[in-house]
Amino acid sequence: ITVKMASINSRSKRSSNRKCEAQEAQRSQPTRKMKKSPLTPALQRIFFTNQQFNFRGREVRKVHCSPNVFEIDNFLTESELLHLTSIISEQTEAGGFNKSFTDNESFGSNKTLSEERTSTFFHLQKFGDSKIRSIETRAAELCGLEAGNVEPMQVVAYKNGQQFKLHHDAGTIESSESHPNEDGEESQCTDSDNEDPLKVPKRPKLEGILTFDTPPSSPSSSPTSSSSSSTITTAPKIPLVPLAKPPKRVHVVNPRRLITFFVYLNSLPVGEGATDFPCLGIQVTPVARKAVFFCNVTEKGLGDPRLVHSAQPVNPPHHKFGLNIWITDTTNLGYLQEKEGVRLKNKK
Repeated sequence: ITVKMASINSRSKRSSNRKCEAQEAQRSQPTRKMKKSPLTPALQRIFFTNQQFNFRGREVRKVHCSPNVFEIDNFLTESELLHLTSIISEQTEAGGFNKSFTDNESFGSNKTLSEERTSTFFHLQKFGDSKIRSIETRAAELCGLEAGNVEPMQVVAYKNGQQFKLHHDAGTIESSESHPNEDGEESQCTDSDNEDPLKVPKRPKLEGILTFDTPPSSPSSSPTSSSSSSTITTAPKIPLVPLAKPPKRVHVVNPRRLITFFVYLNSLPVGEGATDFPCLGIQVTPVARKAVFFCNVTEKGLGDPRLVHSAQPVNPPHHKFGLNIWITDTTNLGYLQEKEGVRLKNKK
């Protein structure tokens, strides 16, 4: 009996030792890290699910699903639009029109006039005043991001056939025609075709102050009355255009512009100055104080080629004024020290 008990105890100890050794070996093995999305949970919920969300009583309409594109009426208050109109008027009185430029490092300090973008523009000072700060904060909060991540906002103007041809807000686009696949056919865009988001060139500094000749007219409508909540609804009668094939890839530049808001500062008739998404088959007609917003990147943080868009020409006698709000993946508070951009000078 004693011999049998000793034998059993010996086998038990060897079995226990083997288990401990196996567990220790398992712990010593490198663990496989799950690849985390660079987007916040709020961004994933808004732009990559069909969940509804509320925002300060304003109606949010989803005009396209996957990728999600939204409209929000009266994103600006009436007083904010009047404030922006005053700033534009002051810049108008300063005189001069300046074209958009394309930065090219190979030319040193030289600049080349942009053939794709024929509009004019200027940048507002980061947190320049209470109303500018309020607009930046509203856009960031809607997406669950910090107001410091908003670039200095950009006012743009179009007239006399001016336009902004097909482009992507997160970087430069590469056409699929130049990259056929093994079968000689054009390649479809996928996330794996995009650049590594961590190894991307730096975005150029802001351009100087530019001016316009005609400010937008004063708004005639009042802001929507606030309510306790709002939900996403289907947009009514968005003009459809033939679907185009997305470009091969988007070469993203830093800081990554995760989100774009484009806010219309005046209304235009259908067919003038629409924001066209040719790969999604939608066009958004300018309506004063309305914003269209979308995510420029995929869940992996890569440039989404489907979100290429253009600003359609604005023909006489019409003018178009808009506000670009870009929210990036990093802080832009450094602009506070540089104090670049425009703010209202003659406050009444």
